[in-house]
Amino acid sequence: MAKAYEGEYRRNFLSAYEQGYGTLEELAAEFRVSLGWAKKVSAASTRTGSMAGPTYKPGRKPKIRAAEQALLRQWLAAQPDLTLAELQIKLDEQAGVKIHNSCLCRWLKRMGLRLKKSLHAAERDTPENLIRRQEFLAAAAEVDPEHLVFLDETGLRTSMTRLYGRAPAGGRVAEAAPESPWSVVT
Repeated sequence: MAKAYEGEYRRNFLSAYEQGYGTLEELAAEFRVSLGWAKKVSAASTRTGSMAGPTYKPGRKPKIRAAEQALLRQWLAAQPDLTLAELQIKLDEQAGVKIHNSCLCRWLKRMGLRLKKSLHAAERDTPENLIRRQEFLAAAAEVDPEHLVFLDETGLRTSMTRLYGRAPAGGRVAEAAPESPWSVVT
C-alpha cells in the first residue's frame, strides 16, 4: 500500500495551486503525485477550507462512551455484584446501547473495575458476636502456641449469595452472606 504524503507536502501542493503556479495536471507532474490525489486534496481543501489532511481513526467507533462509562460506574457503586447480563439489560434499556457480554467485560477491565468480592457471614456484625469475638481474642492471647493444632482447610458456601462483584482496581467489594441455608459444608 502506498504511503500517505506528509502534511507539509500537501500544504505546499495546495499553496502552489492557490497561487496559480499551474493547473492541477501540471502541479501533479511537478510534485510527482497522481492526478487523482491532486483532484482529491483540491476538492477537500475547497470543501473544508483547510489544507490539513483528514484525521482518520480506523476501526469501529466505541459503543461505550463517557456517558455510558459514568452510568456503569454509578450502577456498580450502588450494586457491585451486578452480572454482565444485568448490565447488558440496563445499558440497552437506559442508554440504548446493545453490547455483547465479552465486549462489556473488556470495557469494565479497561475502566479498572475488576471482578472480586470479600464475603463474610452477616451474623458476624451483630453486637452479641462482636462481644464474643473480643472475649475469644482475649482468651486466645493467653493460650500457649505449643498446644495449638492446626487443621488444613475448612469452608462453607451458600448458594444464595453472589460470590463476585466489581470494584475499582485496588478496592474490594465487602458484603455479608446470609446465615442460612448453607448449600455446601466441608
